[in-house]
Amino acid sequence: MHKLKWFQVVIALIIGVVFSASEKMSANELSFGVQIETSEYQRHATAGYFDLILVPGQKTQVRVQLTNPTDRRVKVGVRTATATTNANGVVDYETSQNEKWARLVQVADAVTLQPKSSQFVSIAIEMPGTAFPGVKAGGLTFYELANDPQRNPAGMQIKQEYSYTVALLVRNNEKHVAAHMREDGMTLKRRDGQTDLVLRLRNQSPIFHQGMTIQTRIYRGKQLVMSETRRDLQFAPSSRYDHRTSVGQLQPGRYRVETQVTTDKGRWTFTNRVRVNAMAAITSQKDAVNHWPIWLKLALIIIGGLLAFIGWLLWLLIRRQKQTKQQ
Repeated sequence: MHKLKWFQVVIALIIGVVFSASEKMSANELSFGVQIETSEYQRHATAGYFDLILVPGQKTQVRVQLTNPTDRRVKVGVRTATATTNANGVVDYETSQNEKWARLVQVADAVTLQPKSSQFVSIAIEMPGTAFPGVKAGGLTFYELANDPQRNPAGMQIKQEYSYTVALLVRNNEKHVAAHMREDGMTLKRRDGQTDLVLRLRNQSPIFHQGMTIQTRIYRGKQLVMSETRRDLQFAPSSRYDHRTSVGQLQPGRYRVETQVTTDKGRWTFTNRVRVNAMAAITSQKDAVNHWPIWLKLALIIIGGLLAFIGWLLWLLIRRQKQTKQQ
């Protein structure tokens, strides 16, 4: 009976360790509400985010109302970041810190909401002294600060972040800005056992590109080796984007890569030439066969260690039972 109980405890420990994971909560699971207050400088036909027209050197404030419907105090952290384009071709308003943007937008570090209450948070904006074309874009992120880290049954700490992000756009006027895009070269990289062609694109204009489609064609001589198309991408103003095309196991040789980028602002075509040597091809093939993700390696190490621990416990229990019988 004792042996069975020990075995059940160890099995529960394995399950807790292997399946524990960080939790990322969505906006509809927030314990507080977020509502922007429309600014007098807001452009028409925009809602749910800030899109302001301000003159050079102007100082103003915008406000966001935070509501706590719960019976407990909620501490809300506030941060701001400039808009970038992430690896998935989506505008990211949360992660990139920029000194120029930090001078333009200033926020409080945190606010505490009393139970069943609402509170306005003011965000200070100071425009550059000289006029600029197009738009400067960033975001305001509100997230709950947990007082005590939670732990799962295995005793491992769980990181939780309840967050909501509001876009913040500022401009001097609504004049048309010409769209310019360039490429900064193509490289061959391997990631997770896959060989990728990485084309670095740069949005040279302070404007958004929406509905971006990128078609990649790879030729060896005149023969089309492969073609791939990705749609519904975005490009943040004055940002860069590393577009990855998975090409599997490339054979040694020279390739021509034709890339066509189409957005709501225009169309661009780029041509690059890539050379794959024999060593790179061999390494790529080995990676494809032998590469295991790091999470799988860690899981196998943990499981192996726990199985060894179980074996030691069983051996110890059997030995004690034999000693008891002999006595």
